[in-house]
Amino acid sequence: MILRRLAEHLREQNWTAITIEFVLLVVGVFLGIQVANWNDERGDHAAYESALDRLEAEIDTNLAALDVFDPDHARSLEVASRAFSALQSCVDNEENLGMVNAGLEEIRGTNGLRLRRNALGDMTLNPRLLSQQTPEQRKRFSELLFYFESLEPEADYFDRQPQDRRMEDNPILRVGAPYAYTGNYQGFEWTQTRRKLELTVPLGEACRDNMLVKTFFNWERRQGGLPVIANKWRVELAATKELIKASR
Repeated sequence: MILRRLAEHLREQNWTAITIEFVLLVVGVFLGIQVANWNDERGDHAAYESALDRLEAEIDTNLAALDVFDPDHARSLEVASRAFSALQSCVDNEENLGMVNAGLEEIRGTNGLRLRRNALGDMTLNPRLLSQQTPEQRKRFSELLFYFESLEPEADYFDRQPQDRRMEDNPILRVGAPYAYTGNYQGFEWTQTRRKLELTVPLGEACRDNMLVKTFFNWERRQGGLPVIANKWRVELAATKELIKASR
């Protein structure tokens, strides 16, 4: 409409009307751009608030997973450590034999440590979200991502490496009676029928079996590193959550 009137005034050489129409056109374009920018800013802000909500929820999920992992893993380490000490004592009695057999059951598996970081990935890789962050937020999110990326391979190694050697291949161990097993691994509940692994020789002989001793040693050494990683992740997650809460 304005352009058509502007063309008519040009034909009529009505310079006053031309000036007015031109100013109206410029102002209209300017206001349109400003409104579009304002809408974009509102959309970016809404998207960022939603991303913060997702990240905070993800942090809460991870902290809850650590709350489950820490006591469960501490119990596993205690059972395995008692068994290893009983084995190394070479004292053959019912109490020590019971502890070693309990330890054999414990070290058949490992406690995996996996946390989620999809929302963190969005926050640290999405340019639209990065543009909304303060320098402090950008640094904190980057720090959290760094500790995930640097410690995840270690956690995976501590989980899988003890299983590289098949302890059931040891000739001084036998397969015993079946029993119902229920456990939690990486957030999944496992229910199955298992058979026990038990010593076939007295402790005085088993304690000199280098393969068995190293099986306990390797499990304890690798799994013993997971609490360090879990604690570091807990500290970084808590610091990130505190910053999110403080920024609102």
